[in-house]
Amino acid sequence: MKQRSLILTGATGFLGYSLIQELSPSFRIIAGIHVRQPRYPVSETVAVDLEGDLPDLDRLCAASTKAGSPPIILHAAAVSTVRECEENPILARTVNSDGTARLAAIAARYECPLFVISTDLVYGAGRPPFSESEAMATSVYSRSKLEAEVAAQSIHPASIVLRCALMIGPDTPSAPSHIRKMDRSIRQGTALHLFFDEFRTPVWTPDIARVVLRSIELGITGRIYNVGGPDRISRYDLGLRAARLLGWPPERLVPVSSDSVAQPGPRPKDCSLDISRLKVELGLDMTPVDAGLQMLARDWKRDV
Repeated sequence: MKQRSLILTGATGFLGYSLIQELSPSFRIIAGIHVRQPRYPVSETVAVDLEGDLPDLDRLCAASTKAGSPPIILHAAAVSTVRECEENPILARTVNSDGTARLAAIAARYECPLFVISTDLVYGAGRPPFSESEAMATSVYSRSKLEAEVAAQSIHPASIVLRCALMIGPDTPSAPSHIRKMDRSIRQGTALHLFFDEFRTPVWTPDIARVVLRSIELGITGRIYNVGGPDRISRYDLGLRAARLLGWPPERLVPVSSDSVAQPGPRPKDCSLDISRLKVELGLDMTPVDAGLQMLARDWKRDV
C-alpha cells in the first residue's frame, strides 16, 4: 500500500531530525528545504522559501491532491531564536507570521492537514502552568509565532497548533543537541552558568512526533495543544539531572539568576505548560526528563 506523503518544513533543524526518524515508517517524507539539504534519507525535497510565494509547494500539493491524496504538511521551519527576531523584527514577521499564512493558504486550497509548530514562549504573563487559552506574547519572536498560529487557524480552520516546550532529544547528523553541547563544555573543563529562576516543562523531541501521529490517527482538527513533558524545572535543575545521569562533576554547574545576564529581548520567568488537554484528548503520557536523559546516555555509549 502506497504511503501517504508528509511535507516537513524545517527538516534540517534539530526537531526535524526526530520528526523524520519517528514518522518515516508511517509516511513518505518530503523535506521542505530552503538553504541546507538534509543529511539523512528522505523520499523527496521541495523548495520552501517562507519569504516568497511557495510555488513549488503549491504545485506539489496540487499534484498529490489530483492523484487522490492531499499531503499532510508539518510546518516546523521558523526564525527561531529570540535574539535574531529582536535584531530583525521584519524578517521574523515575514518568515514566521506571513510565511505561515502563505503556507496555510496552500494547505486550505488543497484541503491538506496542517500542523504548525509553535512555542511555549507565547506564555509568560499570568499564573503557570498555562492552559492553551492563556497565551500572551512578550517578545518579537513570541508575537510572530502567536500571529502565525492565528493566521493558520483563520485561513485553514482545521489546522492543529503544537506549542512545544524547551526541547531535549537525540543529536542530529548536522548539529549536536543542547545537552551534547553542555557535555562537551563540561568535559573540556568549562563551567556552565545556568539559570535557576526560569522554568520550563521540557519535551522529548520524539514525543512531538507521537503527538502528530496520534492526532492523525484520531482525525483531530482545529485544535491547539501544549506539548511539554511532565517535569517543571529550571535550566540549572536540568543540568543537575544531566550531571547525575551523564557523569558530569556537579561543581562545574553554576546557578545564576536570569536578571544578572543581559538578554536580547523580554523572556518570561516561567512558561510551564499544562498538558492535560493533550493527555485527555490524545491519551498520551509524555516522557519525563530523566527518562529522556537516560536514553541519550545509552545512545552516546553506543556511539563510543
